[in-house]
Amino acid sequence: MLWIALAIGAVLGLGVFLAITLFRWMSDGVERRRNRIEEAGSSPRGALPDHGASEANSRAAALRVVDDVKQEMGLLRTDVVWTITNSALWDMSVPASRSFFTALTVWEDHLRNWDVEEVVNAAAELKVLWRAAMETATRLGINHLAEGDRPRADTAIKLVRKAASTGSDAERHQLMTKAAEVLSGIVSITIPQETMRELERGATRPALPDVRDESSPTEPE
Repeated sequence: MLWIALAIGAVLGLGVFLAITLFRWMSDGVERRRNRIEEAGSSPRGALPDHGASEANSRAAALRVVDDVKQEMGLLRTDVVWTITNSALWDMSVPASRSFFTALTVWEDHLRNWDVEEVVNAAAELKVLWRAAMETATRLGINHLAEGDRPRADTAIKLVRKAASTGSDAERHQLMTKAAEVLSGIVSITIPQETMRELERGATRPALPDVRDESSPTEPE
């Protein structure tokens, strides 16, 4: 009878051991699954990357780059003194300026048809070309103009600066009108239409000559 009791005890002990081992294995499995669930829950769409959101962010960032360039360019167009001094920026005969404005036209024409990678690459190229055009224009300065036109440009700059410092509306209008007259006689300068409008805003319209004739080339809007 003793050996029967020992056998039963051994079987019971083995069963308890197996039960404990199985319980530990199941607990470890549950813990591992819970950790994976928590890790997956840390991102909006689980453990998989959200490529759609990433592409949208990249496109939006590229659009902001170009918008910043356009905003800077728009501000310069209304800065009469800067534009006269650095008119090479608007002159399509200058390679750096031509490259930038050509790339900008391509951007406007093809943006809707480009994928994200093309948009990002084009925006980066536009920024580089803009900086190159700006650096070239400021390096050339007023020396970009024909030698005989430089004194006229200098006179126009002085008139605009004096107009900005006067407190008399009548004097300001007179000075801005004179500056527009001087600029209209500079054949070698390229002035954006928005710059000429800025002069118009400070001059009396009846006295302002036609500054948009063929003798004063303008950069297309």
